[in-house]
Amino acid sequence: MAACALLAFTPSLARADDSTESGNEDEDSRPVPAELAPFIEPRSSLMVWRQVDLNRDGRKDYLFILERQGTEGEDPLEDHQRPLKIALRGADGRLHLVLSNEALVRCHNCGGTWPDPFDDLSAATGTFTLAHYGGSRWRWSDRWRFDYDARANTWFLTKAELGSDTEADGHQVRTYRRGRHFGSVPLKGFSQEQFFARHLRKNVPQPKPVTDPNRS
Repeated sequence: MAACALLAFTPSLARADDSTESGNEDEDSRPVPAELAPFIEPRSSLMVWRQVDLNRDGRKDYLFILERQGTEGEDPLEDHQRPLKIALRGADGRLHLVLSNEALVRCHNCGGTWPDPFDDLSAATGTFTLAHYGGSRWRWSDRWRFDYDARANTWFLTKAELGSDTEADGHQVRTYRRGRHFGSVPLKGFSQEQFFARHLRKNVPQPKPVTDPNRS
């Protein structure tokens, strides 16, 4: 991703270090694991995959994103093009698909004049973060972190970092946290539109809209 000048806001909105997250080996350049192949849907390819203990039970699971192909050369609907899926490993050693989100990952042409907006998928034990970057002359960015909740046996949004260009100050990023700026937002069924409309508290400042008329 292109380098950006990040300006701090108030302490509650400043960009924070993700010390609990670690980098991943470049799994994407390696052959598809044989045990993951059955989860690749027809007319789909494996775009990104991470092997990590996602539910903190000591067993290696899979977090992966598929790239769906449209019918007769047409693209699928934008919010269904790149489903993010989680396959957990049971006590018997077998993988079981437990969750799929159709709207979290942006489509390949959802970045405006910028190339593919997908930036990164990183994961560590019990947590993962998805990042996008796009726009045209004026840029936007987003990073969504989800953590596993053992009591609910699912993953919840715990941090959102949302950036946009401003005419005066360049690219600025605001950080929103679970419990302070929004409540419980499960990964299943998550969409950015619902996050802004239903979950982000009304008195929380939001990123300024990008005003560049050339931005998509």
